[in-house]
Amino acid sequence: MLLTIDVGNTQTVIGLYESSTSASKADAGLLDFWRIATDDDRTSDEHAVIIRDLVRSSGHKDEFEGIAICSGVPRVLASLREMVDR
Repeated sequence: MLLTIDVGNTQTVIGLYESSTSASKADAGLLDFWRIATDDDRTSDEHAVIIRDLVRSSGHKDEFEGIAICSGVPRVLASLREMVDR
């Protein structure tokens, strides 16, 4: 599975995609998605707990083949990078 995170100034959208999909549409292979408030005070551990709980509560495994992050909020991007590194 591919985890995608799009961080905006007010909302962060998290998407979970099937890795083996080769279709060209943006929602092709989309398994689930969630919206959370963007909070630049969140730590990498807080991001990890939130994402893990969202994924697990929807019945998916929290094992990802890849993670794609797009962010216009530098402090959140730094936190998410640290989360991925850990």
